[in-house]
Amino acid sequence: MNFKISKKYLLLSLSILTLTLTSFSQDYTVYTSLEKALKNRKNVLYLDLSGQNLTKIPRKIKKLKNLQHLNLTDNKIEKITKSVYKLKHLTKLDLSSNLLSELPKKITKLSKLEVLDLSNNDLQSFPEEILQFKQLKELYINNNKINILPSEISTLNKLNVLDLSSNQLTQIPSSIGTLKELNQLNLSTNKLSQIPEEIGNTRSLFSLKINQNLLSSLPSSIGNLEFLNFLEVNENQLTSLPNSIGNLSNLSELFLTKNKLSSLPESFSKLTKLQTLGLEDNKFITIPSQVYLVGSLVYLDFSYNLLKSISPEISKLQKLNTIDFRGNEISYLPKEIGKIRFLTKIWLGDNQLSSLPSEMKELSWLSILSLYNNNFDEKNQSIIKTWFKDNDPKCTITF
Repeated sequence: MNFKISKKYLLLSLSILTLTLTSFSQDYTVYTSLEKALKNRKNVLYLDLSGQNLTKIPRKIKKLKNLQHLNLTDNKIEKITKSVYKLKHLTKLDLSSNLLSELPKKITKLSKLEVLDLSNNDLQSFPEEILQFKQLKELYINNNKINILPSEISTLNKLNVLDLSSNQLTQIPSSIGTLKELNQLNLSTNKLSQIPEEIGNTRSLFSLKINQNLLSSLPSSIGNLEFLNFLEVNENQLTSLPNSIGNLSNLSELFLTKNKLSSLPESFSKLTKLQTLGLEDNKFITIPSQVYLVGSLVYLDFSYNLLKSISPEISKLQKLNTIDFRGNEISYLPKEIGKIRFLTKIWLGDNQLSSLPSEMKELSWLSILSLYNNNFDEKNQSIIKTWFKDNDPKCTITF
C-alpha cells in the first residue's frame, strides 16, 4: 500500500514536534535556592528567594539569563542592584515587604515586565520609572506613603490590575479613565474625598474597592461600569447613592458598611444579579422596599442599624441563605419569614425580641439561629428549641 505525504503536511508535523520538545526541555521548577538554580542556569524560569533575610540582591542572579519570575518578597532589601537589570526576559518581579524608598532609573531596562509588586515598602512618591513599563499588566504598590498619583498613569494602557490601597492619596487624576483594560482597582485606605467622573470610562472594570476614605458621594458615571461585579465602599461618609447605580446589571456583591445611608435610590431594584448586600452600621430605620425586589439576594446584612421591625415583603427574597439583623431594635418578625425555605443562618442578637412566629419552624435547613441579648423567657426558649431539633445538620441556637 502506498502512502503519499505532502511536503506541507510533513513540515507542519515537524514544527509541532519541535514545539513539543522545546516545551519539555524548559524547566518549570520553582527554585528556592540560588546555588541550585545556578547549576541549571540556562533553563531556570522561576526563582523564589522570599523570606531569606536578604539585605542585598545577590550579584550572581544575573547569570540566570532566561529567568522570567523573580520573587524577593519579605526580605530587608533597601536598593535594587544592577544585577537585576541583566534579567532581560523577566516578566514578573515581586519586591513586596522590603525596605525600598525609591527605584533606580536603570530598572526601566526590564522592558518585558508584566507584573510588578512593590507593596509594603517605604516609597514616598510614585516612582516615575514605572511609567516606562509599557507591557505592565499588574501593578501592586499598596502599603507605601504615596500622596500623588501622576496623570501619566494613563501611559500604562495595558494595566489589568492596579492596587493603590493604604497610601496617602488625596485625589485620583481624571486620566484614570483612559485605562480601558483595567478590571481590578483598589483605592482603599487613602484620603480621597471624591472619585473623578472619568472612572466611568474604565468600562472593563470588574472589581472596585474604595474602603476607608472620606467619600460623601459616588460619581454618577459609576453606572457606566457595565461589567462591574464587585463594589466595596465600606467606612466612608456616604449619605446617598447615585440613581445610576441601578445600571450595574452585572453587580453581584455590594458592600457599603459603616456609612451614613438611610435610604436607597429607586433604581436599586434593577440590580437583578445582586447576591450579597452588606449595609451594616448605617442609619436605616426600615429596610427600603427596593431591597425586597432584588430576588437574586442570597446574603443580606442590615446589622447595627435602627430597624424596629421587618416587613412581610421579606418573603419575596426566596433565594436568601443568610440574614444578619444583629444590633437593631427589632421587637417583631413577620410570619412570612418562615416561607424563605432555604434560610440556613439567621443572626438576630442584640435586639428586643421576646418571641418568634411559629411559622419559622418550617425552616428545615436552618443551621444557625443566633438570638443572644434579646428578651426570651425560658418557656419561649424551650419552644424554639423543639422547632429545630430534627434539622439535619443540627441547628445551633444561642440565647
